[in-house]
Parts: sequence; structure tokens; C-alpha cells
Amino acid sequence: MLCLEALVERTVVRTVTGGHGTDATFETVLFESTAVVRVRGEVDLSSQSALETTLRDASAARRIVVADLTSCSYADSSTLSVLIRMNRQFGERLRIVVPRANHIRKIFDITELTERLGILSTLDEAISKK
Repeated sequence: MLCLEALVERTVVRTVTGGHGTDATFETVLFESTAVVRVRGEVDLSSQSALETTLRDASAARRIVVADLTSCSYADSSTLSVLIRMNRQFGERLRIVVPRANHIRKIFDITELTERLGILSTLDEAISKK
């Protein structure tokens, strides 16, 4: 198991409060050639632009961008839209992590985006992928 914290160069956190008082937090962890964007909370229409900005900023800072949705508790179609756009723009440089046991994974499975976006189950998988 990879110990990400031992490799960290810098961390940037952006928190957005949604219309219903729910928060989405985007924590960007930079190390080597990779930026890991840890997505926490509820990502919906009110926070989707912050997700997109965070992923674009991460891409400018590092070659590989990992969107880690392990701690994301809610995602809607606007979230999927951002990830599809970023996938089109970044291609293989974008890696998306959604554990199989996470209820959000069902959204990707139902919409047949799991394979199309190359969804991975663990952060270790995403970071070690060649």
C-alpha cells in the first residue's frame, strides 16, 4: 500500500457550500508528477464548477491527475458531466477512483461510464497505473 502522505509536496484545499447547506471539499495533493484531487461531500450543480476548476488547476501543476471520489457522498449528472469533459480534455492523464463498494459507483455503472472513463477502484491502482 502506497503511503501518499510521505511523498506530499503541497496540499491545497477548496471548500464550497451548496444551496442546501451541504459542503463539497476538493483537496489537491501534489507529489512527483501526480496531483490527487480528493473529493469529499456532495458534488452537485452548486459545486460542479469548483470541481472543474480544481481539476484544471491540478492539470496545470502535474502531468497525471487523479480524481479520488472515495469520500464523495453524493454525485449527480453535473458531476458526471465535469468528469466526461475532463476525460475528453486530459485523456489518459486523468484517472478516476470510485471504489466498487461506494454507492456512487452505481451511477457510473448504470450510465455505462465505468469502462468509458476507465474508473479504477483504488488510489494505489490509479497512482501505479502506467
